[in-house]
Amino acid sequence: MVAGCVYQALVTGTLLVTGSGRVVATFSAGVASVGGSGAVAIAVAATAIAFAAVALWEELLFRGVFVVNASEGLAARGLAPRRAVWVASGVSVLAFGPAHALVAAQGATALFAAAQAVAAAVYFVAAYVLTGSLAFPIGLHFVTNFWVASVFGQAGSGFPALVRLERSLGAGPVDLLSVVVPSLVLLGLIVAWVRATRGRVSADESLRDAVERRYGSVVGE
Repeated sequence: MVAGCVYQALVTGTLLVTGSGRVVATFSAGVASVGGSGAVAIAVAATAIAFAAVALWEELLFRGVFVVNASEGLAARGLAPRRAVWVASGVSVLAFGPAHALVAAQGATALFAAAQAVAAAVYFVAAYVLTGSLAFPIGLHFVTNFWVASVFGQAGSGFPALVRLERSLGAGPVDLLSVVVPSLVLLGLIVAWVRATRGRVSADESLRDAVERRYGSVVGE
């Protein structure tokens, strides 16, 4: 989750520095009938629990089930296990990205929303495939959703938020860079973590071995 916080802080900082984001309120209760810091804190905590459940469910589906099953299916058709894992990962990005691009952030154009969704899909799947653990992408996913909803929440959102940030996100170079640059930093942090803890950067052996055990070793793999 620390890596996710770094990523979101970079995105938010870029929006504020470039003028694409503007703080319009603090300690906002959202749709709650009463305000006050205590009410906001309780509402934010409840929102955190809800988003934790969302992150768990979506990562189990799109990474834990989709990537594994797609890898096995590709290996069954003759693709080498390691390659099958990476191809399945790419397909999961295509499955996750467009579906979430339809849920555009307040003030975002369709192109910006698509770029943001695809970037999220890439670093979620990288966190899973390189570590073999769902804990990493679940943490990233939770921070991504919770930060945008309740840490620096959207101006017109019904979610409670510590800060309300009005966003104006187009398809210009500066707007897209506010997604691309932090995403590259986050991918760099993921790769650095994997290298520091495992000594090398590659698809996790447990994923590849699971495919090999089911379909047998492939010559040259």
